[in-house]
Amino acid sequence: PDYTLLYGVKVKDCNVTILYDDNRRKNKSWNIELKNNMFIMFPSTCMYYLINNQKDSVNFVQTITYEYP
Repeated sequence: PDYTLLYGVKVKDCNVTILYDDNRRKNKSWNIELKNNMFIMFPSTCMYYLINNQKDSVNFVQTITYEYP
């Protein structure tokens, strides 16, 4: 796939960290708060991970991948 899209189906206090290189510096990261009904789209070459900051409930995040034709 060329792109990854994360959709917050039912999330509470959840962050997404995307790791990337900007051609000058390696291992940079971008932290984004994921909310309900929110989309985050980024290149599939980037690594990412989700952080659940609470222990009360489970976060539901849908992952969709796209391939550029």
